[in-house]
Parts: sequence; C-alpha cells; structure tokens
Amino acid sequence: MNQHEATVSDPRDAVIARICARAWSGSAPTVARLRDAGFGPDRWPDWAGLASVAPLDKRDIPALQRAAPPLGGLDAPREGAGCLFLSAGGFMEPDMPAAEARLADFFRASGLNADDVVLNGFSYHLTPAGLLFHNALLRVGCRVLPGGPQNTEQVLELAHRGRATAFTGISGHLKFLVDRAMQTGLRIGEAIPLRIAFAGGEPFGGPIREELTTRFGIACFDYYGTADLGVVAGERADAEGLELLPGVVAEVLDIATGARLPDGETGHLVLSVDNPNYPMLRLATGDLAALAPGAPRRMLGPFGRVDASARVRGLLLHEAQVRRALAAHPAISAGYVEVSRVDGRDLLAAALVIAADGAFPAADAAFRARFPELCRLSLDSVHQVAEAAGPLVRDLRPHAEKRA
Repeated sequence: MNQHEATVSDPRDAVIARICARAWSGSAPTVARLRDAGFGPDRWPDWAGLASVAPLDKRDIPALQRAAPPLGGLDAPREGAGCLFLSAGGFMEPDMPAAEARLADFFRASGLNADDVVLNGFSYHLTPAGLLFHNALLRVGCRVLPGGPQNTEQVLELAHRGRATAFTGISGHLKFLVDRAMQTGLRIGEAIPLRIAFAGGEPFGGPIREELTTRFGIACFDYYGTADLGVVAGERADAEGLELLPGVVAEVLDIATGARLPDGETGHLVLSVDNPNYPMLRLATGDLAALAPGAPRRMLGPFGRVDASARVRGLLLHEAQVRRALAAHPAISAGYVEVSRVDGRDLLAAALVIAADGAFPAADAAFRARFPELCRLSLDSVHQVAEAAGPLVRDLRPHAEKRA
C-alpha cells in the first residue's frame, strides 16, 4: 500500500464495519473469528485488516448448524417472523429482506418495472430462491407467476394466459420452455410476450443467449448469488463481468496460501455481505472467480469450483452426496458423476463400478432412486465402467461462456 492509499478511506471500510457490528450482536462464530484477529467494538477491521480475519469455509456451515441449531449461531437478532430453508447439502438458510431489497434494485436498474408480469422459474420448495425472487419482484411492483422448475405444460399455460413479459430462473430451464413453446405453437413475443430475462445459477451465455437476443429480441441479464447470501452481483449493459451490488465486499484468495490475489487473477471467491439478520463476514464460497480492475467493482466468473463439487442447474452437487448415493446398492463398489453441457443444458451422467455379474439393472435402479433424494437433481444417464479412480464429481463444462 502506498502513502496515498494509506490516507484515503476505502469505501469498503464502512460496509465491513456494519457487517462486524451486526455480527457482534449475536453471531458467535463471527465474534470468535474477529476476537482471534484482535478486533472488537473499539476497532473493526478495515479493508486491509479484513485479510487477517480467518475465512469461514462454506463447507463447515452444516456442522456449525448441527451443533447450534438452526443456523449455527451465524444469525443476528431479527425483528418479526421469517422463513427457514433447507438447501441441498444440508445447509439451513433464513429469508433475508435486505437481499430482497438489493435484488429489487438490480431489477429496476436493468429495466424491469411495475408493468411487467414475471414468470418465476425458481423452486418454492425448501430452497430460498423462489421466495427471494418472488418477494424482490413484488418490491418492484411486478405481478408474479410462480411457475417453478417442474410441470412444463402447466408453466407454459401460466406464462401464456398470464401474458408473461419477463422470466427469472435458470438459463437451461428458460431454453427448454422456449423450445417447448415453439413446438406447441406458442410464439415467443406474441402468445408469450417475453421482453427481458434474468437467468443465473449456471452460465447465461453462448447459444442460449444468442438465440434469445437475436431471434426473439429478449434483453438478457446474468447474475451471481448463493443461497446463504442472496444475489450479490449482476450484469450491467455493455460492462465486462458482473457488478458487485451495494453492501457486498469481494476478495479473491490464492487457493494454496489464502493470500489475497491482485485484480485479474483467478482464485477462491470470498464474500462479505451486509444482510442485517444474517451478516456474513469472509464466506469462502468454493467458487473460482477474479475481480476486474477499476470501479465500480466487478467480478469475472465464476470459473468452476475450488473443490470436487459443481454448480448444476442452480444447485450445488457435492462429493458427499455422490458418495451416499453410491451406497444405495451393495453391488456398487465405486463410481462418479460427470457434468457436461449440451445446447445450453447441464447434463448429469453417472458411471458405476459393479462388483457382481448381472447386478447392474438393480444397482442402476437403486442409484437413480437415491441420487435425486440427496441432491434434488435428476440424472440423464447411468452406465457401467470398469474402474472409477479420481474425483466423485467431474465437471467437463467450459466455464467462460461468452455473453452475446
């Protein structure tokens, strides 16, 4: 840090101080990390000092929550009632009004308004995305069509009869809905007057985006978020990467050393987010990303995962889930799951090593039944292999699809 930098207040300092003050009022694990780094109410860390606070590995959260249910002591006192969710991987999350307000501001800045009717393709079941987006859309003044990710024919009828002008959800789901609509004679732009789409949870680029923009004239916006933080970065027109939203501080760390990396270098994305009832300080997300130089602050990526896990159709697939699914039948001695991407859709293929001759059909059926129970993802295929040395989750997708 040069002399000029040392005398100029960093705008991130105020956000960091707010997060720390909120966490100090009730988030025991965060208080412990701040104390270990020598901080407290008389001196909160600034941007430079934040680097000395130990990150919270997202993978450790389920254990914290089991020890101190329901949220592991990570939540701060809140006023009024709220919701609790249980996401795949055993993560409990609360609803976050601040995250809803942040997302609503992003929607408004992107051109969504009170005249829009929005088909919400996120699930309302157990995970927070459905209600997060629903409530943010209501803050904008939109009418919401709560479609969810299933029941394609009914969702299309809802979009048609409700005159949906916008979509929120997963890009692969939007692609599937558009293709099915055209097959059934529901013309996009006429029978379903879509004009704008917000799709995250997987890359919103490449062929899907090109078709939506050039063929149908739909304005497309990408974003990045997690279940325990909400949406933290969103695409702005004609700008590289995703702009960090207010109340969000991002760092990129060297995977081996944990040291901060300079702008432009790819590493482990660590986020601090000012959500009053769930303040999060230095959450190590498990995603690979980079930060673009200059202001406003923008993130590039994500470019895959730090560990052997994968973000698939908006959900995280963990090695532990695959390991438990492999135990579904005694004839399965090993295996793995591969993630690929074809025509804008994530595909999941399982490979099983079968220890007994003729046992594959029964093992296949048992694995197919158990796998979605653990991770809420459906398999596209299961096949038999002779050996399965290596990671249990293998991500074969390109992670830098260019936006059209």
